[in-house]
Formats: sequence, C-alpha cells, structure tokens
Amino acid sequence: MRSSSSGLMAIVLAASLFGAGCILIPEVKDRIVELAVSGSTSATFHASGPETDPLNEVQVVSIGEGTDLDVKKLLEDAGIDVSDVVDVKVTSVEYAITAADPLAGRTVQGNLSVQGPSGPEQPLIAGFTIGVGAVTPYRGAALKSAGVGVINQALASMLSQLKAGGTPTESVTFRVTGANTPNNDPNVQIAFDYAVKLTLSMVGTVKVSVPN
Repeated sequence: MRSSSSGLMAIVLAASLFGAGCILIPEVKDRIVELAVSGSTSATFHASGPETDPLNEVQVVSIGEGTDLDVKKLLEDAGIDVSDVVDVKVTSVEYAITAADPLAGRTVQGNLSVQGPSGPEQPLIAGFTIGVGAVTPYRGAALKSAGVGVINQALASMLSQLKAGGTPTESVTFRVTGANTPNNDPNVQIAFDYAVKLTLSMVGTVKVSVPN
C-alpha cells in the first residue's frame, strides 16, 4: 500500500498554524468617542444713503430647525443623538464685502455688536477697517468675550430645548455701526453689501466598534 506524504504534511502544517496562533478572530468592543460637527450661516447687510450718514445696520440670524443653520439636521447627518451632545459654541465670526461700492477707494471703520433674545447688546468685533470698493473674501477678527457669551447663551438655550423634545429656533441680532471714508459730501451716495458669517461647533458622543 502507498502512503501519501503530501497529505500528511498538509495536516501537520494546518495543525502547526492553529497551534502558533496565526489564524485569529479579533475581539471587537464598543467604545464611546467624541465627534465634532460644524455649521455656518450668514446675514447680509445693505448700506445706502448719503456718505455723510453714519452706518447703523441691523440683521437677525436664526439658528434652529427649519433655518439655514439647522442644528438638529446637522446632528442627525453626523449620527449624533441630541441627548449625547456635550458642547455647543461659536467658533468664528467673519465678515466680507459681497457687493462693491461705486467708489473704489471707499473704506469703512466700524464695530459689530450682537444681542440675544434677552439681555443687552454686547460688542463682538471692535474697530475693524475694510475697503468696500471691491468684493472681498471672508476675513476673521478677534472676538470680544461679551459678544461670544451672548451667542453661546442662545446656543445653550436652544440645545436644552432640543434635549427636552422641543423644536426651538433661537435668534441673535447683529448690528454694524461706523463711518465711511470719504464722508464729506451729502450729495454722494454709498451703495454696498456686506455679510457676517457665523460658524458654530457641536461635540457629541457616538458608539463605535473597534478591535480590542
């Protein structure tokens, strides 16, 4: 009778592989990790009138369900349950010229303030200067803590209502004040648009499965 050495070698090789731990099924465990998601919205102001008039423009930005900055949808798209959100805050406020003034050399020196649903108006960006005779990209600025606090308070209120099962919409009011240069001829009209963009960040926890 003839024996098969190749079959015996295959059995020995398979046994040695299993014995040496070469074929393993990794253990999978669930872990809780933090995930950040951001969103932004903007408000556009239109400045017009005699160049001698001071700037005093107001726009309201809404945050919440059904708005341009729908926090609930952002969370759902990221797979974060609203009950698992641990932080929400403003990360930046930027501004830009979106429609240029007819006078190429015109500049604006101004301030940006913000007011929440309750409480006084607070400074957000102080002493900015920008040329309004040409369209510009968005630019950031140092933010005043008092104004940041107003926005964060509105965001925290909105989050509390969401966690309670409501469908809140919080509003913050931006005001731009300042002056044009040049500004010595009441017969000269200004006409330009500028926008303020608000970006916020939310941090929530999600469960992921990873090899142990």
